[in-house]
Amino acid sequence: MGKTINVNGRKAEIIEVFRDFNFRSLHEQIQPIIVEFIEKSGNGNIPIRAEPGKTRQAIASLQTICRQFNPGFPFTYFFADQEYQKLYRNEEVTDKLSNAFATLAIFISCLCLLGLVIFTAKQRTKEIGIRKVLGASVRGIIQ
Repeated sequence: MGKTINVNGRKAEIIEVFRDFNFRSLHEQIQPIIVEFIEKSGNGNIPIRAEPGKTRQAIASLQTICRQFNPGFPFTYFFADQEYQKLYRNEEVTDKLSNAFATLAIFISCLCLLGLVIFTAKQRTKEIGIRKVLGASVRGIIQ
């Protein structure tokens, strides 16, 4: 910190260094990034942190300031957490599909077991009848 570096032909002073600052999906390797504050930035985005519970007041204040200083420019905003949520939409879909197919596989397995039990009972009808005549209980037959 405090050193001067050359960024796109401009000299800039390093004022903060972050370790493991993740600005992409957690599936990607963390890469270096330079975050710079330029007074006359061309993109028109300003990161703002609002106090918890006062987001609406902060947005209203920012909208008033934007209209005051630049009435011809539309005021738009987005939340960083929603942008990160978009990075993991594929995982959510995969999770739902995996759960649906696992449920379907369990259901099919249960139907197969039921079919196997019915098939076995059908093959042993005579044996079950003889055991019943000789006095076996239903519980004993099932065991």
